[in-house]
Amino acid sequence: CGNEIDDDCNGVVDDGCACAPGDVQSCYSGPPGTASIGVCAPGEHVCDPGGLGFGPCVGEVLPGAEDCASPVDDDCDGEVNEGCPCAPGEPSPCYAGPLGTAGVGVCSAGVHVCEPSGLGYGPCEGEVLPVAESCATLEDDDCDGGANEGCVCTPGATEVCYTGPPGTMGVGQCQGGVKTCDNLGLGFGPCVGEVTPQPEVCETTADEDCDGVATPCPGSTICSVTFPINSSMVGTVNGSWEAVAVDAMGNVGVTGFMDGQTVDLGGGPLGGNGFGADMLVAGFDASCQYLWGHRFASSQGGVQRGMGVARRASGDLVVTGTIANPVNFGLGWMGSSNVRAGLLVGFDSSGVATESQVFGSDPTMATTVAVGPSGELVVAGCFTGPMSLGGSMLPSYGGTDLFLAKFDAQGNHAWSLSFGDATNQCSVNGVSSAVPSVAVDATGSIILGGSFFGVVDFGGGPLVAVSNASDIFLAKLDPAGVHQWSHRFGTSTLDPGAEVAIAPGGDIVLTGTVYAAIDLGGGVLPHGGSGDMFVARYSSNGAHLWSHDFAASATQRAEAVHVDLNGDILISGALSGSFDFGDGPKPGGPFVAKLQIGRAHIWNRQFGFQGFSGFNHAAAVTTEGQGNVVVVGEFGGTADFGAGPVTSVGDGDLFIVKLAP
Repeated sequence: CGNEIDDDCNGVVDDGCACAPGDVQSCYSGPPGTASIGVCAPGEHVCDPGGLGFGPCVGEVLPGAEDCASPVDDDCDGEVNEGCPCAPGEPSPCYAGPLGTAGVGVCSAGVHVCEPSGLGYGPCEGEVLPVAESCATLEDDDCDGGANEGCVCTPGATEVCYTGPPGTMGVGQCQGGVKTCDNLGLGFGPCVGEVTPQPEVCETTADEDCDGVATPCPGSTICSVTFPINSSMVGTVNGSWEAVAVDAMGNVGVTGFMDGQTVDLGGGPLGGNGFGADMLVAGFDASCQYLWGHRFASSQGGVQRGMGVARRASGDLVVTGTIANPVNFGLGWMGSSNVRAGLLVGFDSSGVATESQVFGSDPTMATTVAVGPSGELVVAGCFTGPMSLGGSMLPSYGGTDLFLAKFDAQGNHAWSLSFGDATNQCSVNGVSSAVPSVAVDATGSIILGGSFFGVVDFGGGPLVAVSNASDIFLAKLDPAGVHQWSHRFGTSTLDPGAEVAIAPGGDIVLTGTVYAAIDLGGGVLPHGGSGDMFVARYSSNGAHLWSHDFAASATQRAEAVHVDLNGDILISGALSGSFDFGDGPKPGGPFVAKLQIGRAHIWNRQFGFQGFSGFNHAAAVTTEGQGNVVVVGEFGGTADFGAGPVTSVGDGDLFIVKLAP
């Protein structure tokens, strides 16, 4: 084959030969249409020496599976890397978070790189996906477009906290604490270290309820001061505050007397004539500190005594009393020698006399004074013989009679009245337990109380005392002095005096001392066998509401009564020995007791250790705007007003004590 000779002589050259030996031809065994497509290419095959056929196709490139790692058309279909996810090594953005969150808040896409096989990408590197909102950051951690929604605080952050009522933090013992934000930032933990208001503990000086006031125990001492009476003279040396009035600021005005050579009220020793009793008038602030003081004496001796005091709305004091000889109050000498006259004198808030008048013949005394709702003054007392208080002459009925007078706010005489008969209606011996007491209610009506002998008629008919004994009277007159009603209460023994006060709403409180069982309008009260103190309450029309007798073996002497703005009743006076108001027996001497309506005990203070004497008594009591109680009087021997025992220098020294409500 291949020699172009008819070797078998059959007439056909190279018949039966497939090819010429050694002949080379192109060959391709791949699918039709793939040769020279992509990587595919034909090869060559050589005719064998016998010419019978070609040998293997050498060099051909047939289609293979598409290799994504190569950039050629491995399957020779005319497309390169069809169906491959990526080009090996090719980077591409990636993000597995919810749709719409990439690029919002802290969320951002990452990058993944195509694997060498090109069949897929590797892990997404650097992407930031949404997480639960963290209150510890300021970012939008959950990539919803809002930062820290639902967060209350930053985890671990601290704040000052306080759960007490508004306005109490930093007041008294109250203070803020610290609260710490929880780990999730969803809220604060407990307030640690705070102190909130607690019930007041009156035994401490702390303000536990954080109202700005360290409330003392009821009846405990706020301040007190005593005034020794000094004298080298032989005889009785004593003095007493007899009346007290306070102003809106809590300043205290007092009047009384002293019998001795000197007394120091706080501004230095005040001397007198050394014989007889001299009148005292003084002012003290709300802390019992001295403001001003006077001692009024007569060169002729005798008794000069302040007995009543009231405070005008301006703060000025009005003092009533008696003088036996001429005295100069700062407006010139007043009075006559050896004529015991009644007295009315006014002082401004600095103690300067602004007005004064004396009236009556020997003996006369103005024992009490009250200020009415329009600034008017009502004065009551005892007198002998006709006298004028600025109007017509008041008749005297014989003996010592009662008088009642009204002056307008400018001091002009409005009207005056006298009551009595041929016997003595009241004492003129300077003993406060047998003189009238007066009070004015919110309508200007006048309440008059006291004791009397014989017969007295206030306009409603005669009131008749038991023969040879004094009885108690209680009367109400309208602002013009016209009788409204009057009562008499008595026993067959001496009933020395009574004191009156007006309660809020117009009820009337009456107190005094009796020496036998008495009926004050609600039935006979029990009697303890000696002098018993009583308290009774009447409506504004005079109807009996209730009454109580402190029946006990110890003698009790009620000398003053006051009703505070809450309607609680305060009584002061003296006790002859140990006495129990309701909280256990305490020593006698000067006392003050606070009672509720119906006589229920609230608290009491008994200041002395010496018991009952003429030199141991709480002569007057009142309250100031904050409800604090002011008590004044005299003590002899040893007493304790709250600052420890104190012993009098004279037979009886003066005292002022202010107590918590």
